[in-house]
Amino acid sequence: MKPNVEVRNVSKIFGKSPKAATDLLKQGKTKKRDLERNGTNGRSE
Repeated sequence: MKPNVEVRNVSKIFGKSPKAATDLLKQGKTKKRDLERNGTNGRSE
């Protein structure tokens, strides 16, 4: 049976600054890259 809906390349964005996160994604920045470079995902603790 073939699926009715197929979704690819989707990002779930949540938090207080979704516009900022969207802008970073458009620049090619990713959570994985941030974690590898800084050991953080951009959240302030």
